[in-house]
Amino acid sequence: MLVTVPDLENLRGTALSEFDRRTATISRDGDETLLRESARLEGQLEAIYRIGVLAQRREPEMEAALAVWDALVKICDSFLARLEALKQDFPACAASYDKMLDLRLAAEKRRDLHRKPGP
Repeated sequence: MLVTVPDLENLRGTALSEFDRRTATISRDGDETLLRESARLEGQLEAIYRIGVLAQRREPEMEAALAVWDALVKICDSFLARLEALKQDFPACAASYDKMLDLRLAAEKRRDLHRKPGP
């Protein structure tokens, strides 16, 4: 059984919903709690990324592999958007943000490698 792009998107939705639920009540002095939740979110993105890597390796068609990388870029963007808003008030989550940004850049690079050269 292959993992599909909708499966990856479903994992994203679940992870972000759980993050939102867990962080909804964190006060401004809850740096330690938010740091832990940011690290958890980072770990979830890393897991989704790894699953995506495995999924694209099994794709016989270049376009299907490209779709996986494109989805991973968008998934990374949605995770980054969650932390972007919090990073201003909770600078402690910047390290997780930076690691997620690294994953996004890696996914973007691989997506670009799978694109057909244009005219």
